[in-house]
Amino acid sequence: MARYERFIYVILILALLFVAFRTSPSSASLLEQFQNGFVSVVKKVTPVVVNISAQGTVNAAAAPYANGFQGNPFQQFLKQFFIPQYKEQFTSLGSGMIIRSDGYILTNDHVIRNASKISVILSSGKTYRNAKIVGVDPISDLAILKINPHHPLPAGKLGNSDHIQVGQWAIAIGNPYGFRSTVTVGVISALNRDITVHGQAQAIYHDLIQTDAPINPGNSGGALVNIHGKIVGMNTAIATPSGGDVGIGFAIPINIVKSELYQLITKGKVVHGYLGIYMEPLTPSLVKYFGIKKGVLVAQVISNGPAAKAGIKQGDVIVNFNGHKVSSPQSLLDFTIGTEAGTKVMIEVLRGRQKLYLPVVIGARPAVKKVATAVKTPSFWGMHLKTITPSLKQKYNLQMGSGLLVVLVDPNSLAQQAGITPGDIIQQVDRQPIKSVGEFEHLLKTNPTGPTLLLVDHQGFDRFIVFYSHPK
Repeated sequence: MARYERFIYVILILALLFVAFRTSPSSASLLEQFQNGFVSVVKKVTPVVVNISAQGTVNAAAAPYANGFQGNPFQQFLKQFFIPQYKEQFTSLGSGMIIRSDGYILTNDHVIRNASKISVILSSGKTYRNAKIVGVDPISDLAILKINPHHPLPAGKLGNSDHIQVGQWAIAIGNPYGFRSTVTVGVISALNRDITVHGQAQAIYHDLIQTDAPINPGNSGGALVNIHGKIVGMNTAIATPSGGDVGIGFAIPINIVKSELYQLITKGKVVHGYLGIYMEPLTPSLVKYFGIKKGVLVAQVISNGPAAKAGIKQGDVIVNFNGHKVSSPQSLLDFTIGTEAGTKVMIEVLRGRQKLYLPVVIGARPAVKKVATAVKTPSFWGMHLKTITPSLKQKYNLQMGSGLLVVLVDPNSLAQQAGITPGDIIQQVDRQPIKSVGEFEHLLKTNPTGPTLLLVDHQGFDRFIVFYSHPK
């Protein structure tokens, strides 16, 4: 449908231009100038965009049961303990941009991740094998490569992504499906998009530029430029049900890139700010329960982290970060990762009816650790619970020794609608620690009308959930 609408749009534009050309001779000159402007930009920027081919190996598992366990909560357990592992070779095709004439190239981290050999092909066809990885940042999905050219290379001019507006022309240049130096044209269709990309668990995609300039696999790392030939973004992701372009592509704003280039080139990594909390948005039910309209709920405080040392507690609501209003978890995350480690900031929190101003020294974001996945098996509000016993903890490799394990969630139940899934662990009921299903039932009987506030561990992260009705 998106392709059809875009086709109709292009036809209408061409028809209008044709009419203008037939009715006014001067329109032909104007149309030619318009066309020449695009040609000039493409000639200027195309030599800056390179083709990247990355080869490597990754751990894979033999699949004797085909896709029988795909999506099953036991899948990771089976892979780890029962299904034989082997090394699988891969080839990744993507794009990059020359940012310095001495051979520094910018691309996405996901284009070269796990690569043991990287080749860079210029638009002229010149190939540089064994490009060196200078720096990577999985959080921002950025990487810097280095080749050693015999002569200065054309380097791209980085623009100012803070100045772009919705509706402006956008030109995407890259290597979709390996077709070198492909140019597509569209407009900036939206700004400040926050997305999650499947398979990119570490990456935090925020404030992205959205464009309808066609972007396809292989465009990652390529340039999104304005009509002046300045790079305003790096093409990174697409929204698609089919794997191909449907008119919604995303680019990392070049100002985010510029803020990290120095660290990537000189240190090989980027040290992001770190607060040391797990947070969740104020859903309508939580707004009603806490009586606060805007802010971020602190679901969990990491021991010995910056927030813990400053006195921030679980259940606090953060409403201001160093003079900036906090409206969502994403806004707080943006403020935090954009703050240099060691910086002291003032954070305003609401704790019950108290308003507190806490000075916090921002820490350095630690390396991402893989959260151990519990073997999830299966009742209240549609969730079926088991008391966590030593044998249950050992059997399913649980990280907690007490609480209630959610082993099954009924379809279309209140629990499912609240986001509870098998493997979650109920830790508290109305702020009281819970140790058994019987204790849980007793607490509910003492509060038969609700609301009931649960503290739930979800895959290693704490979150609050409110139920206003009594369980049935």
